[in-house]
Amino acid sequence: MTLAVTRWTRMAPVLVAVAIITSSHVLNGANKRIVLIAGRPSHAPGEHEFRAGSMLLQKALSGVSGVTVDVITMGWPTKTVDGQAVDDNAALDNADAVLIYADGGGGHPAIQRDRMKVIDALAAKGVGLGFAHYGVEVPAGPAGEAMQRWNAGYYETNFSVNPMWSPAFEKFPNHPVTRGVKPFGNNDEWYFNMRWTGDASLMKRLRH
Repeated sequence: MTLAVTRWTRMAPVLVAVAIITSSHVLNGANKRIVLIAGRPSHAPGEHEFRAGSMLLQKALSGVSGVTVDVITMGWPTKTVDGQAVDDNAALDNADAVLIYADGGGGHPAIQRDRMKVIDALAAKGVGLGFAHYGVEVPAGPAGEAMQRWNAGYYETNFSVNPMWSPAFEKFPNHPVTRGVKPFGNNDEWYFNMRWTGDASLMKRLRH
């Protein structure tokens, strides 16, 4: 699913749904672990506040029984080996859902090094995957195809559009990830005309 809503308290029930419903490898009723990956600072203060936004979402979820939320900053989990910072992919091993809220484009943290293989492995285990706001944009080609596998679609430069406006979301489809979401409106940058996958079976699962 594509998570592009930036009002974090609205996203809290959505993230719980992602963790509980799409994590097929975890037994019903078991505790769930959600990992929020916040991208590196890139904009002026108050803009694209990845760390602060992730911490607000963590706070919004703190009262949900059976859910643990970990925030990883600077774009990806790391560890120090021989004095050098290297990827610590094992930090994601027991996650039930992973949300990446970060800059997109060629610098998207999910498409660096061998991370697409790491995320493919998470998806194969049934881990719920989410990408927030700018984090749904990657270059066309292998990265775009990977996003279509994980998320069914992505924001493609010069194809998708992102107007600033204040829509009124009053009705929602009958879908597990909309449970608990109330009508709302927000002046923000909304993404449309996403580059969706041509895989009919994947789109069917997304809609149901």
